[in-house]
Amino acid sequence: MEMLQKEMDSTQLHVPLQEEPTQIDILCPNCMKKKLMFHTITDINCIDCGHEFVLVDAQTVRFK
Repeated sequence: MEMLQKEMDSTQLHVPLQEEPTQIDILCPNCMKKKLMFHTITDINCIDCGHEFVLVDAQTVRFK
């Protein structure tokens, strides 16, 4: 059931399921210096300041 939920969330946000972290083209809302590392839609963090975020839509994140 958990796998189906992850797949459904990924499909709705148009984000592919990935095993390894990847850099996304959204700047950190906190420091505005570096781009964010995407692990899962609920696990995104800044390389520079370390803040954690959650994906809201394709180009928007919010603080965790």
